[in-house]
Amino acid sequence: MVSLCLVSGGLFFPFGRDQGNYAYPAWAWLDGQMPYRDVYVFKPPATVWVHALAQLLFGHSMIAVRILDLGWTVATALCVTAILRRWTRSEVAPALSGMLYAFLYANFDFWNTCQTDGWFNLPLAGAILLATRVWTGESNDRVLVGAGALLGLAITFKYTAVTMALPIGAVLLAAAVRDRQPWRLVLRSSLGLVGVAAMLGATAAWLWGNGAMPAFLDSQLGLVPQYVARTGKTTDLGGIFGMIYEKASSLVELQAVFILALAGLLAVAVRVRGDRRLLLPVAWWVAGMASTIVQNKFFRYHFLSSLPGAAMLGGLAAVEVIALVARWSPRGGWAVGLAMAIGLIVPSHFPRRWQVAAEMAVGKETLEGYWDRRGFDINMMSVSDVMACAARIDALTSPEERVFIWGFDPVINYVAERKTVSRFLYNYPFAVSWGNPAYESELLSALEVDPPALFIVASKDATPHATGNPADSRQLFEAFTGLRTFVETRYGPPEAVHRYTIYQRKR
Repeated sequence: MVSLCLVSGGLFFPFGRDQGNYAYPAWAWLDGQMPYRDVYVFKPPATVWVHALAQLLFGHSMIAVRILDLGWTVATALCVTAILRRWTRSEVAPALSGMLYAFLYANFDFWNTCQTDGWFNLPLAGAILLATRVWTGESNDRVLVGAGALLGLAITFKYTAVTMALPIGAVLLAAAVRDRQPWRLVLRSSLGLVGVAAMLGATAAWLWGNGAMPAFLDSQLGLVPQYVARTGKTTDLGGIFGMIYEKASSLVELQAVFILALAGLLAVAVRVRGDRRLLLPVAWWVAGMASTIVQNKFFRYHFLSSLPGAAMLGGLAAVEVIALVARWSPRGGWAVGLAMAIGLIVPSHFPRRWQVAAEMAVGKETLEGYWDRRGFDINMMSVSDVMACAARIDALTSPEERVFIWGFDPVINYVAERKTVSRFLYNYPFAVSWGNPAYESELLSALEVDPPALFIVASKDATPHATGNPADSRQLFEAFTGLRTFVETRYGPPEAVHRYTIYQRKR
């Protein structure tokens, strides 16, 4: 119940850029188009699956995936609680850990929630819970096939989930050492690998059967490796620690993560000789940090993979402090617990969110008004601008007409409910210097065959940290001679809506 309350503040959030980049392919998929083949997708497919599930369950809106994310996060918190309960044989530390996971996650903003790195925590936690049930004798070894399948699902969210096999390996190793039968480690690992292979094989069959495998391999083996290699932040150990320190010292949401993790590491160091099972949370946190470091971007949402381990460590540390104080004064233990809760919540983002919720409850604020007034401006993307552009599209076109946006925000197509032209829903593949030259002729051919009713050019949206290119979409448009000529010959005078320029096709 506490986790549900903490995470519910995210229901007021609109999309950031990334959420729109995957909500649109999900919508197109539900309408008969195939991701990768018909709509360009940059990541493995599970993120699109989640958005499609949200739209099936809760309709076509920016709130749909927020509702699903609410249940997703609470389910992850419950798994964290169930896992730690089996490892510690207690109730308080596991319950605190589950609540802390929800708190840490909910303290991230609209841009950094509903992200892949947070979503793969649930299948991973499910895999570890199943492995733990085998470890405790509650389930037989065959359950590990299911654990492997869940790990495979986590990998279909993001490949760095492979690094998260560390805590699962710790569970299996602990079981083998306890049973004094090392051969069982080989057997159990094999069962888990069968599950992983089954999940990845089913994903490959889905792609191949729908004719999307060539396009999938083109994006995953073409743009993705170059993106990782060319936009990395650092290449040495000192630089890695420097980036982590910079993020941990400057961002409120990450400060809470590292405070809890470091406090928990101290608590584990004190207790580990008597109970080596406490190393599981350490392994999970280390694995999560490894996932962050391997990506070498150090975006805020990349740290989401470390949240389960940090929450467990924080729960263990809180119990140690409360128990120490309670030995002197039972009431003092409650007081310390309350003080720790206040110390976490007051500097967080929650007080403002509760105020907004109260204002909406009494009718002083509307959701659209909140989005417009706040602006939700990050990385040259403004939700206010998106909503204004979508409204103008709705006024100028009918629902069956197509709209092409030369920019990074397919969220506009999603909000306006207007399909794009060609599989390129955004111009990222054209902005990067390592893109495929054949993409240009592919796009121009698609536009010639089906000229959109509106052609929209964004500006002031340069993202050199992601593309390695300082040019914005307007500059890229001017440099793309074939595209500029297409617009000049087929479309009328431009109309400006905030940072978007709208060209209407000549009748």
